[in-house]
Amino acid sequence: YSFFYFIIKTFLFKKTRIKYYLNGIDKIEGPYLLVFNHPSTFDFAYTFIPLYPKKINSIVAYYYFCNYKLGRLLHRLGSFPKFLYHPDISSIKNIKRVMRNKGILGIAPEGRLSAYGCLESLAPATEKLVKHLGVPVIMAKINGAYLTFPKWAKNIRRGLIEVEYEQILSSEDIKTMTTEEINDVLYQKLDYDDFKWQESKRIAYK
Repeated sequence: YSFFYFIIKTFLFKKTRIKYYLNGIDKIEGPYLLVFNHPSTFDFAYTFIPLYPKKINSIVAYYYFCNYKLGRLLHRLGSFPKFLYHPDISSIKNIKRVMRNKGILGIAPEGRLSAYGCLESLAPATEKLVKHLGVPVIMAKINGAYLTFPKWAKNIRRGLIEVEYEQILSSEDIKTMTTEEINDVLYQKLDYDDFKWQESKRIAYK
């Protein structure tokens, strides 16, 4: 984990020009759920690296574990697979294990890369998972990543990426809220539009 932190921080962060605003989130101890929007390939890095030395256990699509070497690497980095948009008992067990160990679980509720730089639908039952776990929910809002490296691109377009952290739900909030209310908060907070953001920031992307 430390090796990849050094590589990503040295090369990727420099190439993509990242600014991040922790807003005191780095001082919060686990267990908690770390959610982030998913506009580009390296969103996990933009979200996890600023919190180092805290290590994040992430949910990754089962597809990436089909490659044996990549799957072993992901496993050693603390990730575990899940079948997208389907109930998965093994992933639930892993999630509970992370919470028991007072860890941090990283998840992109969209479940897939955005095709057009805006929020897509969230994976069904995300709000039920939040309700079931009952731990604080921290959000990392990523802006500019789609314009930097959209899913269809072959090369990185240097411009700017901003990542801002915020606690959007506390354990006390979750106890008193319905799953529908939790879902509304997730949609409201994770909503993004990279084109509107760029229009206000006036940042040039090469």
